[in-house]
Amino acid sequence: MSAANLRRQKYRSPRPSTIKRLELQDTITDRLKAYNAKQRWRKRLSWLSWIWRRA
Repeated sequence: MSAANLRRQKYRSPRPSTIKRLELQDTITDRLKAYNAKQRWRKRLSWLSWIWRRA
């Protein structure tokens, strides 16, 4: 669950600036997670291709 949604559940009327900041933080976090997943796969594939070339 996103930080903005958690804040909305916890407080009845949270500040709009806080919600905006948390939504931005959530998008940045999602992008970083996607980038890290991509990098993991890239590393895995390069390792496999290295093994394949050596064989």
